[in-house]
Amino acid sequence: KKGGIEVQEFGFGMPPRIFGKKVGGTVYSVNWIPFGGFVRMLGEDPSDPNAKKSKKSFSNRPLRVRIAVAIAGVVMNLLLAFVCLTIGFWVGIEPLIVTSDDFMNAVRNGNVEMGYEELAEGDAAYLVALPRVAVYGVDPGSMAEVSGFMAGDVILEIDGEQFFYLSEYDSLNAGSPSQYEVWRDGEVVSIESAADAAQNAVVSYVILGSPAEDAGLEPGDLILKLQGEAIYSASDVFDITNGVEDQVLQYVVQRGSEVVTFDIARGDDGYVGIYVGNVDFGNDTGLSLYDTSLDTVVYGVQPVKYGLLGAPKESIKEIYRLSLLTAGMIKDLAGDLVSHGEVPKGVAGPVGIAQMTHVFVQEGLASVIRFIAILSLSLAVFNIIPFPALDGGRLAFLLFEAITGHKPNPRLEMALHGLGFMLLMLLLIAVTFNDVANLFAW
Repeated sequence: KKGGIEVQEFGFGMPPRIFGKKVGGTVYSVNWIPFGGFVRMLGEDPSDPNAKKSKKSFSNRPLRVRIAVAIAGVVMNLLLAFVCLTIGFWVGIEPLIVTSDDFMNAVRNGNVEMGYEELAEGDAAYLVALPRVAVYGVDPGSMAEVSGFMAGDVILEIDGEQFFYLSEYDSLNAGSPSQYEVWRDGEVVSIESAADAAQNAVVSYVILGSPAEDAGLEPGDLILKLQGEAIYSASDVFDITNGVEDQVLQYVVQRGSEVVTFDIARGDDGYVGIYVGNVDFGNDTGLSLYDTSLDTVVYGVQPVKYGLLGAPKESIKEIYRLSLLTAGMIKDLAGDLVSHGEVPKGVAGPVGIAQMTHVFVQEGLASVIRFIAILSLSLAVFNIIPFPALDGGRLAFLLFEAITGHKPNPRLEMALHGLGFMLLMLLLIAVTFNDVANLFAW
C-alpha cells in the first residue's frame, strides 16, 4: 500500500478461504491450508481489465517499487528472525542445534551437560553415540603400559580438554606431560601418562663405585618414574632429587622390554652417581588407537547468552550460517524429489510444524523464540528461491525486465506462476502426508 498499490486481499494461510472481512478496501482472510500466507494485489492477473488502466495496479508501478514489494516478505522474515535471535541471545537460549556438527560444537563449547553413568532399568534419558578414540593395543614394556593404559580404554580427555577424533589426537598429545581421563569398565579412570612425552630421561653414564652402580643401574636405562613421579626429561630427575629429603630414592626404569624398579640410597654428596640425558622418541607412545563411539547420557543443553552489543552480532552470524544451511537442505530436498520421487525424512509441513509448536510452547518462551526464528529464516530462504509462484520467482521476472528493458510476456508469466503454485501444492500435500504418517507411525 505504501508503494501506491491496491491490496485486494491479505490472507493467512493458502486458499480455499474459510472466512474473510473487508476493511478499508482490503479483504483480510483466513484460509484452509495453514502454510504461510499471501497478498493479492491489483495487477497480478494480466487478464483483469482494470490492471492495465489503474495507477494502483502492481504492473503499472515503477520497477523499483515492484522489486521492493517482491522482496518485502523475505525481508520481513529475516527481520523477524533477527529480532527473535537477538532477544533470545540476550536473555539466553539454547544453541541452535540443527546438524550433528552443531551438536558437536555445543559439546566442545561446554553447552551440553553429559555423563557416562550406567543407566538402570526404567531410567529416562537421552542417549547419543559420541565419537571417541579407543585403545586397540598397548605395546609390552612401553611407557603407555607403565602408565596404566589398557586395551579397550576409551580416551575422554587430555589435560582437561575433550577430543573426539583420532585426527585430533596428535595436536593434543604434542609431547608435554598429560593427564588422561579414560572410560574403563563402566567408570572414569584418571591416568598420569608419560606415553605422550617427546623426550625421556636416559641414564647416560654411571659413576664407578657409586650407589647407582651398586644397585644395578646401567647406561641406557630409561627413567620412567622417580619417587612415584613420572619423568619426562633430565631436568625432572634433577628437580625431584633436590626437591625431596628422602635418603632412599626409588627409580623405575625401562631396560629393553623390561620394567625394573631400584631403591637406591643417596651418597655422601646427596646424589646416586648417574649422569642423565634426554632421548627423543618422537610420537612412539606404545598405544594403538582407533575411532569408535561411546553411548553418552545427555542431561541437558545450557543456554548461550550475550550482552546488548554481542547479541545482535551473534544473530547476524547465525542468520548467515543457517541461511546457507537451509539453502543446502532445500537443494538436497530437490535432489531427493527428482532422484527418488519422495520427500526425505526430517522435512516437516503444517502438521509437523504444529506438533513442534506444541512441544516448544510446553518448553517455555525461550524455546518458542528459537523456533520462530528458525521457521522465519527457513521461510525467507525458501521464498527467495527463483521458482515460479515464490517471491524469488517474481523477482526473477522483474530482474529480467530491469536487464532487458522489456516486460516478460504477461500470459507466459502467469502460466508459469500457476504451474509453480500447483507443484508447490503437490509438495505440500506430500509433506503433509508424511507428517500424518509420522504422527500415527504408519
